[in-house]
Amino acid sequence: MRWLRHKKAAGEAPLVAVEFLGGIVVLVLFVWLEHRACFPLLDLTLFRIPAFSLGNTARWVSFVTMSINGLLMPFFLQLGMRLDPLQAGFLVVPTPLAMAVLAPLTGWMSERFIPERLCSLGLVINAVAFFCLSFVSVETTFFTVIVWLSVLGFGMGLFQTPNNNLLMSSVPRQRLGVGSSFLSIVRSLGNSVGAALAATIVSAQLVAVTGRTSLQNLGGHLGTEEEAPVLAAFLQGYHYTYLLAAVLCLVGAALSAIRVSEK
Repeated sequence: MRWLRHKKAAGEAPLVAVEFLGGIVVLVLFVWLEHRACFPLLDLTLFRIPAFSLGNTARWVSFVTMSINGLLMPFFLQLGMRLDPLQAGFLVVPTPLAMAVLAPLTGWMSERFIPERLCSLGLVINAVAFFCLSFVSVETTFFTVIVWLSVLGFGMGLFQTPNNNLLMSSVPRQRLGVGSSFLSIVRSLGNSVGAALAATIVSAQLVAVTGRTSLQNLGGHLGTEEEAPVLAAFLQGYHYTYLLAAVLCLVGAALSAIRVSEK
């Protein structure tokens, strides 16, 4: 049975590769058409502005990493720490709560300090939080998880408002609508890539144990003889993914540190 599962997964690999290459071709075609259009859907000339291009790259990195946490942390809390969905939901509240509490302060700070420094500092804090969260285990206390999820929210809150301020300040007044729309595109793209990246890394660890790549199949192994190796495979994938998120945050911090504003 397991051999059949591996064979099925191997048969799906070419289809995934074709879809991936097709997406790249469509993206290249879209950029080519937008360059030739008199009234483009997306004004690509905005990327000639350093603050806009670098700021959006760092913004994309931040949403990739936050999407990784948003996908994997509930799985860890329910599978590793054996919490029910309601308890897991309450335990991840510190991240958005820290962002909400910090938002008014960072809005004030972004008008009085160099926004690049605030953005870079926020992503460095996120890198530290992801690094520490990568080492949590089934023996980790609730307090430790709450602390590092709060630090993660603090770092994101410190990054997001100055980043928005930097991006919108760099766009010409007549292009504010296009610039604002692109901020939403970057957020959606970052969330999609982050979820896909996390699922791919964890699934690569799980497929060798369960023969299935879907995270939804994890719960079905609890209480069976396969529970220990399945949980170990998930935690290994979780560890690798959070370490990658920490590295991405450092890359984003380096990009954010480049002085591009006029303040």
